[in-house]
Amino acid sequence: MTVTKFAVRGHSMHPTFRPGDILALEPVQPETIRRGDVIVYRAAPDRPDDWIVHRVVGFQEHNGHRHFVTRGDNMPRADAPVCPATIVGRVAGRCENGTVRPLRRGEDTFWRVAAALNRPYRRLRSKVLYRLSPLLSVLFWTGVVRITRVSVGGRQLALVRGRIVARREDTPGGTRVWVHPLLRRVKRVRLL
Repeated sequence: MTVTKFAVRGHSMHPTFRPGDILALEPVQPETIRRGDVIVYRAAPDRPDDWIVHRVVGFQEHNGHRHFVTRGDNMPRADAPVCPATIVGRVAGRCENGTVRPLRRGEDTFWRVAAALNRPYRRLRSKVLYRLSPLLSVLFWTGVVRITRVSVGGRQLALVRGRIVARREDTPGGTRVWVHPLLRRVKRVRLL
């Protein structure tokens, strides 16, 4: 069996996987994928090196072919159905100290349940913070809350009390910008 190693970059599978975790990926036949498996698939045909790691939560039929419905453990909604041709493989385990530690069903189930219990709280928190965004706009505008701008390598970061609220980096594919969802409504303050 060929194992490919790669690092996790985002928070969509938190707390099962954290950014920086090194995962081992094994090849898989689409017919053997079950609900609950963590698969890796290409985000888009024009970005072959941009992979997404999400859990299979269901199946759909499209033109006689089985497509996979996936969702990150930390995400509120499922993704669009995944075509079997875009699947790169299945997560076999975590790499720790040079060895591959297989995913344990009990541990995996625990983190899945923990994420599911946390999901409604995250939605409520987002709604409350979204309603507070006009107040945040006033606080930024008056200078009560200060934004610190930092350049690290090719990235420009906007920090509020030491937390990253916006990021911009120039890549060969173009400029990538991320702004915290709460601050996307704040129009009067230039974050980056």
